Amino acid sequence: MKDVFGKFNLKKLGATDIVNDPGFSQLIDNNFFYLNVIQNNMFEDILTGNKFIKDMYLDNIFSWRVKSKESIQAKIEWNFEKEKSTNKIPVIKWLNDTFGMRIIVSDTISDDELIKMLEDCKCKCTMRYYLKKYPKTGPTLKYQAIHCYFKENNKTFPWELQIWKESNAKMNIFSHTEHEQAKRDKITI
Repeated sequence: MKDVFGKFNLKKLGATDIVNDPGFSQLIDNNFFYLNVIQNNMFEDILTGNKFIKDMYLDNIFSWRVKSKESIQAKIEWNFEKEKSTNKIPVIKWLNDTFGMRIIVSDTISDDELIKMLEDCKCKCTMRYYLKKYPKTGPTLKYQAIHCYFKENNKTFPWELQIWKESNAKMNIFSHTEHEQAKRDKITI
């Protein structure tokens, strides 16, 4: 089983490469078995490596989830259809949330403070983050959060941490639900 993890370089593969690959299906199945061990080790590393994150984790609303196999399959199909009209999109870019966490923080913490905290984070894995706003311009903001992605290498699935402000929580939940439904509708058409 362990050989399946090292077989796929998720940075070089797109949806068209994996959509009907039984080896990748086995990787997804194995991912659920190993997910807690691999991801919890990285999360422990992040928590112990940064006091601010640890305090934020302990003092705020925190939730996590493992993406269902059905949701992963839908994401593969969505990107398979998308790749028909674009270039290959690396799996590591869009299947980056098989494990996801969300922390809702007080509005008293500025985005700059949160970003500084992420920059100070000392962990052994690779991390990238950005402030996500939708739409990017215009008077009506529908979604705003900091998205962080952690990965060990290009052969392991990344996991996602979203940091939301309290004042954005309701708007973000509604917008996310609307976005996911629109994707499901396009897949079934």
